[in-house]
Amino acid sequence: MALANVQERQLVLRALVVTVIVSAVIAAANVSVRLRVAELAYRLAATEEAIQRLQLERRELLAQVALVDEPQRLLHLAQMRLQLLPPAANRRIVLP
Repeated sequence: MALANVQERQLVLRALVVTVIVSAVIAAANVSVRLRVAELAYRLAATEEAIQRLQLERRELLAQVALVDEPQRLLHLAQMRLQLLPPAANRRIVLP
């Protein structure tokens, strides 16, 4: 009976040790997953911030392009900076 009791205790002790080891592995995996999630959340926030900054820059550049390509502005610059004038009617050449 005493031998069975010792074997029973060893079996319970082994089960306890296995349970503790498995619990430690699961806890370590949980911590690892949480750290990865935090890292990815940080990267996601940084990426979203970069996207917003680039979208704002794109809007500003499109506005600048629209301003630069405006025909009235180009005509004004040609007249003021380069002293260019529209050609007289008799100076126009129509290409075939």
